[in-house]
Amino acid sequence: MVAPSGSALTMLQAASTTRGPGALPQLTSAHDRIEQVGTWLFPQRWRLLRGSGWNRARRAGKVTVHRMDPATHLGRRSYISPHSHRPDGRSHLEHTTDTVLALVRTVTAADAPHRADVAGRKPVGKGTAKALGTRPRLCFHAVSAH
Repeated sequence: MVAPSGSALTMLQAASTTRGPGALPQLTSAHDRIEQVGTWLFPQRWRLLRGSGWNRARRAGKVTVHRMDPATHLGRRSYISPHSHRPDGRSHLEHTTDTVLALVRTVTAADAPHRADVAGRKPVGKGTAKALGTRPRLCFHAVSAH
C-alpha cells in the first residue's frame, strides 16, 4: 500500500466504486504527522499543481476521507496497533481492518455485475483489460496521472 505521500499507511487508497468508478477512499487521521509532511513534501499533492492526478481526483470529488482518529502513523497508537484502543473499545487494528473490509465489500458488491458481464470472455493478450473495458477495481498504489 503506497500512497501519493509516499508512505505505506498514510493513506490507504483503493480505487473503488464508492463514489463512482475510480473513487479513492482515503484513510487518514488528524494525528498522522507523516501524512501532513507528505502533503508538502510530494509535489503531486501541492494544490499549485492542479494537473496532478491527485488534485484532479480531489477536484472531481472522487476522494472520500475516512477518519481514523485518534490513530497515528507510527508507534503504539498506529493504525495497525492491536494495543491502543478507540473510545468505542475497538483496537486501532480492528478499526482499520473493519474499514478496509467494508471498502472491499463495497467494491466487490458494486463490481459484481461488471464481473459477470466479462466472465465469459476469453483474454486475448496484453491489452485485454483495456480492450474489454475492464479495469482493476481495487488497487493499493499511488494515484496515477492517467
